[in-house]
Amino acid sequence: GISSVRGGNIVGEHEVIFAGTDEVITFQHTAFSKAVFAKGAVEAAKFLAKKQPGMYDMADVISGRCRIKQALVSSPDIPNMYILPSQNAYNSDIISMKDFRGLITKLSDGFDFIFIDSPAGIDKGFHRAVAPSSEALVVATPNVSSLRDADKVISILHNYKLNAVNLIVNRIRGDMVINGEMMSVIEIAKLLGVAPIGVIPEDDKIHIFSELGKIGRGECLATKSFECVADNFITGRRRLYDPTAQYRGMFGKLKMMLKRA
Repeated sequence: GISSVRGGNIVGEHEVIFAGTDEVITFQHTAFSKAVFAKGAVEAAKFLAKKQPGMYDMADVISGRCRIKQALVSSPDIPNMYILPSQNAYNSDIISMKDFRGLITKLSDGFDFIFIDSPAGIDKGFHRAVAPSSEALVVATPNVSSLRDADKVISILHNYKLNAVNLIVNRIRGDMVINGEMMSVIEIAKLLGVAPIGVIPEDDKIHIFSELGKIGRGECLATKSFECVADNFITGRRRLYDPTAQYRGMFGKLKMMLKRA
């Protein structure tokens, strides 16, 4: 338990108590003057005044300026989910491939999964991200330039000894697939030679969420698709979201007509 006492002539008395069977361990702190708190606040202000605005990132962890736990940012919505900021350091020469691999190794002791967001391109930053990875998720959209880049990335990934290379098709429109105006997931997978693990439909609410950090009432179209991806990744199944399902049948055709109106 934790107790704090203030009153009368008591400026500050704090105790941390660990009570076990037949024994108690107590840590006690007693302040005789408020000056100690004021001094601490001034020292903290001096320390912060010399710091650049922002937060710790992986470069700070690797250089020893902070501990891993100090740099991790917890998710406000998902328990036990954290983000380690990279900021500009990730795309610089500050972090070597060896340092990055060591950082991921340390993180792996406390987490079930670690997702590394690779920077754009296939230069040093890309190879640094792939080096400590055991699997790769290639995200592509159904347009020519994206598929061309994905094909190039997949060919490079095959040179690494990865356990798996999986494909996620993003921003696909079921109405356009039905009308033959967009490649289907099966066609994209066949073209790239990689089995899909997930399909994410085009959904305006995703853009709203990225801007506002929240969405209104009603289920987001992409919710089920993200759940499918997560389930497939954990279980190894290949249950894919069907973006064309909502456009089938009489009501589906009506919805497709209204979408194009």
